[in-house]
Amino acid sequence: MSDARTRAESRVAAVVDYWIDDALVRAMTMARIEARVDPHVRARLVAMTDAITIARIEEWMTGERVAGRIRDLLHDHVDARIDERIDARIIAMSASEMELGADAVSDARIDHWIDDALISARVRSQISSRIEDLIDYRSRALIRSRVHLDPADD
Repeated sequence: MSDARTRAESRVAAVVDYWIDDALVRAMTMARIEARVDPHVRARLVAMTDAITIARIEEWMTGERVAGRIRDLLHDHVDARIDERIDARIIAMSASEMELGADAVSDARIDHWIDDALISARVRSQISSRIEDLIDYRSRALIRSRVHLDPADD
């Protein structure tokens, strides 16, 4: 693999790491105030987190060419990083609760961790589908420009 490709893949990984870390900070902030807000407010906070993360990826994708191997790496890296952070947070929260004794780990607390993991999985799914949409759109635009097709021919 060329040095240029290795640098490009490293840049993709670093950018995605930053976005995921930022989204997780917001998610942890939401978790702290979760008990104080009603379900509608909580749902809006989650939607905003998803939208901000997707918007950042969209903005970056419009200025970069990402295809083939780099696109695959992006998807794999998003999946791996989110899974890794979910696992680390659940382990940390479990350890914290265990200091209080096994009886202190309530069903509600476990449900909260599961819900948190499911929200992160939904973010991952939305990011992946949005990346695919953007790549498909940019590929069609590039083909049109090369062969002078009308956008209505898509």
